[in-house]
Amino acid sequence: MQHINSISCRKLMVARPKFKVTLPDIEYYREQILCQWACPINTGAGRYVCEIASSNYEEAYSIARSPNPLVYSLGRVCGHPCETACRRGHIDEPISIRALKRTATDHHDQSKGHHSKIVKAEKKDEKRSSDGRFIDHGDTTITDTKSGMMWTKKDSYADLGKCLDWNDSTDYVSKLRVGGYSDWRVPAISELKTIYEESKSNNLTYDHNPKVLLHLDSVFADGAAYWYWSSETADSCCAREFHFNSGKVDGDPRESCNDRGVRAVRLGR
Repeated sequence: MQHINSISCRKLMVARPKFKVTLPDIEYYREQILCQWACPINTGAGRYVCEIASSNYEEAYSIARSPNPLVYSLGRVCGHPCETACRRGHIDEPISIRALKRTATDHHDQSKGHHSKIVKAEKKDEKRSSDGRFIDHGDTTITDTKSGMMWTKKDSYADLGKCLDWNDSTDYVSKLRVGGYSDWRVPAISELKTIYEESKSNNLTYDHNPKVLLHLDSVFADGAAYWYWSSETADSCCAREFHFNSGKVDGDPRESCNDRGVRAVRLGR
């Protein structure tokens, strides 16, 4: 019996398939971005298409111009191999990348020049926090220059004048169009912690209780909630929240409302 088992084992070892293993390098990952890989000068087409979708035309122009001094011409006469490679073509039609490149050039403010990197001047209605960290864009959005994230100047309590539970907070954020952006989301606890500053204490809460101050920069709007919901759930009943008066992280039932709200976040541009 032992002899038979040893023969069977040898047969299995002989029949075992062999695979060639190659460790992926940076070129492998670049090849997975089909539109960029198909472009002879590797233009990041996907990036400027996304910027145009967010109406960030100057950033789109900067991306398209960076590897390409002939961006104006090629927005009109390029053979667009990127469109041939576009994955969207497997579903219906490829994205009209060449036409969108032309859109970026048509919207470009020529007074800023034609360099690959456009230096964005701070708008006249923009203001900085006292320490220079936060930029108030004057359109109810705040950019944190330390993390690169953009926040709503008003949280939901300041905006609506009432508390929101977790479900209502999620729904509220999904409908936000603050600053002309539609990609707002409920932040994670780690993101909320980035704007919590122990060294700052301001009376920004909706009831202005002098005994309970928020460790939040005064660049944010008055009338705020004490506690902010996060996107993180805890078991089937609860969600995690961050306390801006203490820095505490807690988990409470999703239907809890008192003193709670949400401050939406998005990736800054």
